[in-house]
Amino acid sequence: MALDAELNLGFALVTASRQTLALPHVRTVVEGFERAYGIDHPKTLAARFLRSRMLGEIGRFEEAAAEAERVAAARARVLGADHPWTRLSLERLGEWQRARDAQVSDDAE
Repeated sequence: MALDAELNLGFALVTASRQTLALPHVRTVVEGFERAYGIDHPKTLAARFLRSRMLGEIGRFEEAAAEAERVAAARARVLGADHPWTRLSLERLGEWQRARDAQVSDDAE
């Protein structure tokens, strides 16, 4: 129950655009859910999806894309390729990949 509350706090902070404050809370939740439920449990995947979002929103696109890719693969495996959460994960993955590629392109100029 404490992990659920901490996830809710993390989500509230993200919604309030306080990603850097939320990151430690969500990291704790991801680690706790992985221990309690395993890496493919829906709660774990939801927390990891939120972590990907936060990383992307603070400009850490490489990490965001890597996390989004793991979440999308797990959701496809667990829920199927056509599930709305899988499709959402793939959309977010594409978003972070495009942002990462644009960042790399900007850095090269």
